[in-house]
Formats: sequence, C-alpha cells, structure tokens
Amino acid sequence: QCLEGCCRWTVMAADRPRRDTKPKREVSKDEVMVDDDAWMDSDSIGVPQLERLYKLVECNIKTHKGPCEHVTCLKGFAAISETKYLKEHLGENPVDRLRDGKGDKVGLYNLGSTCYMNSLLQVLFHDSNFRKASFDWSGDNPVGLQLQYLLARMQDGTETYVQPRELVAALGLATNIQQDADEFWNFLIANLESMWASDMTVGGFIPDHFRGHLLYETICSKCKQSSRRTEAFYGLPVNIQGKGRLEDGLQQSLDDEHLTGGDRYDCNTCGKQDAVRHVTLKRFPPVLVMKLMRFVYNVQKGEREKIKGAISYPHVLDLGRLCGSDAPDTVYELTALVMHKGSSCYGGHYVAHLRDESSREWFQADDTEVTEVKDYQKARNRKAKEAKNAQDDPMEGVVDEEGRNSSSEVYMLVYTKRGTPPAPQPQVPQQAHAIVTEKAAEFQVELTAYEKRAEKIRQ
Repeated sequence: QCLEGCCRWTVMAADRPRRDTKPKREVSKDEVMVDDDAWMDSDSIGVPQLERLYKLVECNIKTHKGPCEHVTCLKGFAAISETKYLKEHLGENPVDRLRDGKGDKVGLYNLGSTCYMNSLLQVLFHDSNFRKASFDWSGDNPVGLQLQYLLARMQDGTETYVQPRELVAALGLATNIQQDADEFWNFLIANLESMWASDMTVGGFIPDHFRGHLLYETICSKCKQSSRRTEAFYGLPVNIQGKGRLEDGLQQSLDDEHLTGGDRYDCNTCGKQDAVRHVTLKRFPPVLVMKLMRFVYNVQKGEREKIKGAISYPHVLDLGRLCGSDAPDTVYELTALVMHKGSSCYGGHYVAHLRDESSREWFQADDTEVTEVKDYQKARNRKAKEAKNAQDDPMEGVVDEEGRNSSSEVYMLVYTKRGTPPAPQPQVPQQAHAIVTEKAAEFQVELTAYEKRAEKIRQ
C-alpha cells in the first residue's frame, strides 16, 4: 500500500482493476497482453509486462488533477514520507540544529518565560567589546563563569541555538515568571560591575562602556544659590507619553523642572522655596542604552498599563544637539533594539533586533529563530534617496542620514557612539573552550544515536 495513502491501488496484481473500456491494440508475437488473464500463468513474463502493469513507464501527463498511478510521478514522496515518519517516531532530527559555519547567527532556547533574558543576552553577545571583556575576565563566580561559557558556545559551538539553563540556575531566575527586560538589564549589569571590579583586566569595563552621568542642578528662586548632584545610569529613561519621536521624549526628559507647591525645594539658606531644576547629560558612554517608559501606572485604574503608541526613532542620533553640547563625540548609531510584543505589561513576548558589526545588516533574534529584517535597510535606502533629491539642511543630513523607523513595540534602544571600534574575534578562554568541546561531543553523540535509530527503522 502507498505509505502516503495518495494512490488508489496496491501493488498486487490480483487487486488491479481491469480496463476493458480501453481500445485493444495490436500485439507482437513476442509480447503478452497485460490485460489478458492468461499472462498470470505464463512463464514468459518479462520486464515490459511488469513495467506496464505497475505503471513503471514514464508518465506523459503534464498537469495532474489528483494522485497519479505512475510510480515515476511519486519521486520525492518517499523522502517526505520518511521525514514525516521519523519525526513521528523519533522526534525532531538533531541535524536540523547543526550549524553550517561559525558565522551563522545563533539563537537561545526559551526555558519557559525567559525571552526577556534571551533578548538582552543577544544584545550583549553582539557587542564584541563586551564579549571580549567577558572572555578576559578570570574568576570563580558561577554567574560570570556560566555567562562566559554561554557566550563561548554561541561563538564557537556547533548548534544553531544554545540552552542557557546553567546561567539561569546561577542567576536564580524562575523560568516560569517573565520579568521586565529593563529591570533584568539593571540587575545583570550591576552584578557584572560588582563581579568584575576586582579584576585587573576588566575591572573598569562596565562603567566605562555602559555608564552615563546626569547632572542635576537646582537653583533657589529666592537666593539664587544652587546645589548639584550627579546621578549615574546604565539605562536612560525616556518619557514617551503623548510623544511620537524619540527625540521629543529625550528633550522632555532633559527640560527644566519647576519645583512648586508640595514639590518645593528645601534650600539650605531660605528653607522651602520655589526652584528650577536643570538636567544635563554630562557623560556620553560608548554604548548608550535607552528605556522607553511604556509601562506606566494608571492612577484611576490602580494598575500598570502599556503605552501602545508608535515611536519613531533615528538610525543616527546626535545627542549634542539635544543637550546643547559642542562635544564632537556625541553622534550615535543605532545597533540594537529590544521589542515587546503584546498589549499587557504583565505578559507578552520579547525579541531583539540586532545590527551585525561587520555587514551592518539587521536581523531578529526570537529565541531559537534568527531571521533577517528588511525594514532597516529600506529606511536607509529611502533616506539616501531623499538626501540625493532634496536640498536639506546639511546638519539634518548628518543626524538622520540613515533614515528612521517607527514601531509600537520598541521598548529598549541601544546606540553605539560613532567611531567606537569593534573588537577582533575574541579568543575563548581555555576553560570555556573545554565546555564548548564537551557540548559539541554530546551533540555528536545525539546525532549518531538518532541516525542509528533512523537506519533501523529504514531497514
């Protein structure tokens, strides 16, 4: 019987339907007529008769409206049937997880509700300077070691995706609880800064690479005396309530704040007084992470809710123009985003959009699936065409030369200061390399075992 069930006949001569309606044809003396039952008792049956009986001859029908009796038309059915059959009996074929080469993009397995972590780990992995610092760190902290092993497997492993189970265990995360991506970012970066602080090689990497500074200056409206304080951040919050562009939200975050009424300033000289607070971005880190304040508290409902409006963001951003600074190193290029899909702040799904440091092509990392993203290239092409055909402000061309994108899902944006050189392919440390080798050997055992079971079924 045909394995697919697509044919209406079985390969048994006695079961084949007779075709008496077909016109008789002239038969040579050496040929036995297939439709004649006498051939079944004959000793002179040859290949021509069997080919005609079982439809082994080439099919001349160009367009089929249904299953064809000609076996030659079933080419490819056997492979499909085998794949289906093996999947049903043996599960997924591990060869589908075999990486073609080291340049392949690598996914991360979702252990339940760990998409928030996967997205941020992808952002860190595709920052070659961070990856190098992780490999250069030498210590025995379980979190640092498991992060190092994970990044090493992503770089030099043999599988298309990696399971971060050991890192999750080291961090003490519950796999069935989804956390806020920004909260996890601050938690992880704070841990790494503390962990790496005593290392002579990478002790200052985290603050040097990610930390920015805001200067708050409060001026008393009566005595005009001021007080200053500096606040460090690893993710710059941007208010987007009622905003359509990232720059508008940034500008509002840096606008002067008037302290009146119940918010009056407690001046050391005058006591409670009205005051004005200036906010200035004082340090521009090489990698600037921004968090859009999409999750806000609704006082009337008594619960948090998500702002679902689309936000437009540029591929090139000059923070100097927003901050009133003439510093030459304030131009940033968009290199990664974390997107939140879903209407609720209590659930949903996180994915990362990443720009390859070498090719500058964009792709999406959605847990184990890594695919190319075309929207960013279209935006760059569109802006290039506009700049060529229009007499725009030259400065505007610099700030926005690679176009814009807009999204209702963008939650975190990662900008890298223009001119920041990527690190060469980092060298995996010996201990991490041993883990990569061990995992590759385990995967090879899995491949071999599957193939043996499959071969047994084929036989």
